[in-house]
Amino acid sequence: MEQLVIDAINKMNGSLSAEKPKTRSGRIKSTGYPDVLIWDGKKPKYLEIKTYNKDSLDSTLRSFYLSPSNDFKIVHDARHMLVGFEIEETTNNLHVANSHKLIDLFKLPCAVQFEINSNNKLMYRECENLV
Repeated sequence: MEQLVIDAINKMNGSLSAEKPKTRSGRIKSTGYPDVLIWDGKKPKYLEIKTYNKDSLDSTLRSFYLSPSNDFKIVHDARHMLVGFEIEETTNNLHVANSHKLIDLFKLPCAVQFEINSNNKLMYRECENLV
């Protein structure tokens, strides 16, 4: 969906342009928030792209998260928005966007969750095997 939105914005006749956001080091990362950087003249805006099924709108499963990193994709002071496309599967096994919701993330209610995590390389180091 991200590339479709970028292409649609760039085909519009106007002052908007869109691209994949670059990290502080200039890299383009395909995963993580945000998905799109929109330029309105000289003003940047970040856009997250989501899809949902109308039956899942009341779900309490986590559907949005932000994980800052040392090479973060947010490098501008900008408005942050999210567009959610309602996707429905048709009888021909096609997926169709029936509607959309555009949300300003400024007042999005969120919870902060601290997390302790590890990976296999760290967990299974021979020198740290205490058993």
